[in-house]
Amino acid sequence: MAGLITTEGNVYGLKMLYNGGLTLNNPRLQLYSNNYTPIKASVYSSFTWITNPASIVLTGTSFDYATVPGTATYAQQTFTFPGVGTTYGYGTVNNGQTTTIGAERFSDGPYTFGGGGGTVKIVTNTTWN
Repeated sequence: MAGLITTEGNVYGLKMLYNGGLTLNNPRLQLYSNNYTPIKASVYSSFTWITNPASIVLTGTSFDYATVPGTATYAQQTFTFPGVGTTYGYGTVNNGQTTTIGAERFSDGPYTFGGGGGTVKIVTNTTWN
């Protein structure tokens, strides 16, 4: 899946690159439950973030970084819903969960689970824009 990098995410990345008061950390992969399509101007509060299942910490050194066209891909991650739930998409957020770096709405979603729960599998593939 290809994720959109938000303006908030671009600024966050620049602050890390140019020593703007941020330190490098491992981002988190998180699902959201509101009926929302991410745009460049999306911010952390644009989403209703799901807490169960919990976010998944992504190890920065485990991304596959391609120089052309400037993409970062992470191996498939699995979220397991313990019961009823709906998700419209996912986002990559900073470790402190205050900034949305990138996000994507599922093209074949939303995914809704009944009492028996279910799983969502995601491969992040984000292009710097």
